Amino acid sequence: MSNGMGAVRWKRLQRIRGLQEQQARVNLERANLALHAAESAVGEQLRQRTAAGRASRAALLAGDRVEWHMAEAAREVSEWTLERLEQERKLREAAVEPAKVEFFEKRMADEQMKVLRKKMEAVELDERRHVEQQSADEWFGQQRGRITAEER
Repeated sequence: MSNGMGAVRWKRLQRIRGLQEQQARVNLERANLALHAAESAVGEQLRQRTAAGRASRAALLAGDRVEWHMAEAAREVSEWTLERLEQERKLREAAVEPAKVEFFEKRMADEQMKVLRKKMEAVELDERRHVEQQSADEWFGQQRGRITAEER
């Protein structure tokens, strides 16, 4: 793995997995930002509806029918807008969960790749040590053979 085409392929695969995780993170952040924007819009619309309701009551108490009609119209428009915004908020909220799942799946895959790489490096190190030990054993065997031959 540390040399040859296997290492190049492995690094490329790791880079791809890392980019996939990064893209999933960006998608999750976008989904969360979109949800936050929708929630903010709903909150603002709730404030406008409340203000229109107060203006309507104040105009009614003051006996100002023209102002009351205008405030009621504003309240109705606000109600309609609020319904539309709430639908959009629900859609955006529903988009967050799949983005979370995708991100955590990509994150898990990336972490698994790192663990697998460490295991493969450990196996490779053990194999190198084994080869080195065999070479050393052969060398010592040859040296013993020379010493024995010289002693005769």
